[in-house]
Amino acid sequence: MKRIALAWEQGGNQGHLVRLRRLCDELERAGAAPVWALAPHRRGLAALAGDPRPHVQAPPVLTRPLGAVLSTADLLVSQGFLDDAYLLASIRAWHALWQRERIAGVVADYAPVAQLAAWAAGLPVLQVTNGFDSPPADLPIFATRFNGEYFVRKNAVTVAALSRSLERVGRIFGRALSLAVLFDAPDRLLDCVPQADPHGPRSPSAYVGPLGQLPCADEATWTGRPGMKRAFAYLRGQAAVAAFAAASSGRNWELFCVCPDWTGDTVALGEHVRLTRTPVDIASALRDCDAVLNYGSSTLVSQVILAGKPQLMMPPDIEKWTIAATVARHDLGRLVLPTGDLGGALDWLSSPGAIERAALLGEQLRAMSLGDRLTERIERWIR
Repeated sequence: MKRIALAWEQGGNQGHLVRLRRLCDELERAGAAPVWALAPHRRGLAALAGDPRPHVQAPPVLTRPLGAVLSTADLLVSQGFLDDAYLLASIRAWHALWQRERIAGVVADYAPVAQLAAWAAGLPVLQVTNGFDSPPADLPIFATRFNGEYFVRKNAVTVAALSRSLERVGRIFGRALSLAVLFDAPDRLLDCVPQADPHGPRSPSAYVGPLGQLPCADEATWTGRPGMKRAFAYLRGQAAVAAFAAASSGRNWELFCVCPDWTGDTVALGEHVRLTRTPVDIASALRDCDAVLNYGSSTLVSQVILAGKPQLMMPPDIEKWTIAATVARHDLGRLVLPTGDLGGALDWLSSPGAIERAALLGEQLRAMSLGDRLTERIERWIR
């Protein structure tokens, strides 16, 4: 039985573990034995509660403070990819783990050093990604306010330095290490829909749709006021909740809002708002709502598109910004700010064009049964 390591290095969202648990199930069905390879601080997270698979301790992960992020190149710099000594030590530590645990393959979820180490050791790698951390190998700048020739040149200098660093490390291991090894990986699963992939479109067979969510039995409860349109909101931060609550007041919208970090007075939000800090069943919420307000999470954004509902996205960071901008380019949602014209954006949600466009694409994507591809892809990779 092949032992497969599941590695997750970067990012703080437990959604990484949720989708990896789904892959554990698929690996076991294919006759493999999954082994968690995680840093110690990951092992007590709620998304792993009750999981019976064995754990081994992964090498320490380096994450330095970020300045302005022009592209994935800057993220790699913050993760130690210009530090030859760190890369050498980490790759050797991963190699020792592969040998000690008799690892035959690696599933890498935002785990660039583990992926590099697997390549250097000649192990097969399956990369699972929402698209953000898997750009083209030339690492183009993100579509943000940092545009123009100066930023393109600045980014090119960083990309060239990363390429030289990987070449130096690769020579020590006798392997050709490069950015293409990380970002042109032949085996890749995208747990999103194509319209939410910041670096798409790619081969249609790579997309398997969102792979899961935290289990929860609670359903969203609406106010039941007659004639009101329903908006399901999953937001981060007090400002986002307060801004949407104020904008929807008097606009014939009722909001059911999930905000895990809310600490304020819910009464002040208005009678048209119900708020909870705990997760709810996403499938039923999407079934019963007319539109969705969210913070640009790849999984939820893809679930909304599959459900055929229009959405507004208020992203708090660069990853979610790029995802939201991608959805907006497909005219399936609007990227908004707390200080922007939220009233006008809410009016767009109820426009016939937005509703019909989202419903039509959702129907087309559901007919493609993206999730049915997962089992076949895993079985083929294991062979």
